[in-house]
Order: sequence, then structure tokens, then C-alpha cells
Amino acid sequence: MKIRGKLIQCLVDTKSVSTVISCTFTNKLGLDIKLCVNNNPLFSVNGVPLSVVGVADVTFYLKGLRIPHTLKVVEGLTPNLVIGIDFMKANKVSVNHIDGAVRFYEELMIVPLHGHDSRDNCAFIIQTVCILSMLKQ
Repeated sequence: MKIRGKLIQCLVDTKSVSTVISCTFTNKLGLDIKLCVNNNPLFSVNGVPLSVVGVADVTFYLKGLRIPHTLKVVEGLTPNLVIGIDFMKANKVSVNHIDGAVRFYEELMIVPLHGHDSRDNCAFIIQTVCILSMLKQ
């Protein structure tokens, strides 16, 4: 997908309630951030509250489709853009892990899921722990 002519990578998260973009990335793209009253707090997957600083109106471009959407702008978000359920419902998006495809508007547009093999997007073990078996041998 593209925003303002720039190819962007996003995380499609079928468990995320809202579509969110990092504040830093929003500024980098030159998007306007509007203040909003956020009555519904957002939390990361590990339960840490997310700091929502406002909203940004974005138009995504995908192979000729224009997809406008309002995103919540979050401080310190990684990855830079997370596509959530709100976007998926509004645009009739389905994710099929079997064939590795994302479908928009009931198969009007089908795009492949992509992995990213950069070291920046990998989890690493920082400490090795040995767990001894308590079973008698």
C-alpha cells in the first residue's frame, strides 16, 4: 500500500481493535494530527496502555483503489502501522493464511501477504534458560 506516494509496510492484525499509526511515522509522512477525545483506551498485546495523541485522516492507495480511513496516532508504536479490525470491517478485508492472501471488498482486490526478513523485525533470545525436568528417570 502507499500513503502520499510512499510505499509503506504494515502489520495486518486480526486481533487489533483499531488501526493505529506511530506519531513519528505520521510526522515523517507529513500527515496532520487532529486532537481527539479518547474515551476508549487502547492497550498493547501485553496489557501496556498505548498513548493515543490524536487521529489522522489517511488515504491508502492499493493497485488503483483509494481507501480513506481515520487512524489513531500512537506514541512509541512499533511497527509504524497496524491495520486493525475497524479498517478490515469498513473495507470488507479478509485474511487467508492458507493461501497467503489478503482480500479487499469481497475479492475485488487480492494481494499477497508478505513477510519481512529484516533483522529489525525479528525476535531474539537475550538469555538462555535451562528448565530441568522434575520427572524421575
